Amino acid sequence: MSKTSKISNHGIDWSVIEMDYIFGFQMDSVKPKRHSYNSLGRKYNIAMQVVAAQAKKNDWVRKRDQANEDVNAYVMEQIKTDRVNQVVQFDDNAFTCVRIINSIVLDKLLEDTDEGTKRVRSDISTLELQRLTTVVRNAVVAKKEIFGDVKVETTGSIDQFNEMLDKMKKDDEEDVEDGSD
Repeated sequence: MSKTSKISNHGIDWSVIEMDYIFGFQMDSVKPKRHSYNSLGRKYNIAMQVVAAQAKKNDWVRKRDQANEDVNAYVMEQIKTDRVNQVVQFDDNAFTCVRIINSIVLDKLLEDTDEGTKRVRSDISTLELQRLTTVVRNAVVAKKEIFGDVKVETTGSIDQFNEMLDKMKKDDEEDVEDGSD
């Protein structure tokens, strides 16, 4: 018989028993548990002392520990990958929401001119402009929290909205002072 064979002269395939010790579980209890030398002895009809001697000779405990570490590392890597994928999907959805909000605000705020450009609608009220500005501010804050300082394409800036709002407030105040409201 070859030295590389794991089968003894008693016909025991120790490689199968070793794999059962390293990767197998006892399923006869309510909760699965790892095999012991005793449980393997009962399963394969071999004395527990013989199983223990074979395990010690071939370092089964270290092999089981290494297998556990390898499986745990693999599972943790899968969990990390899944988490990254969830974050990326969330970021994609959040980015889409910010773009939609931006588009809605611009559609409400701007109108086309005869020259093919856009300008602030003349019929927009101060209150509506304040509300739109608040929506844009909230979208910008959300964008910065999610994406950092990544630029979102817009045709204007929050500062431009604030300047328009300040100008409209000033115009309203002047109208009230003149009594022309």
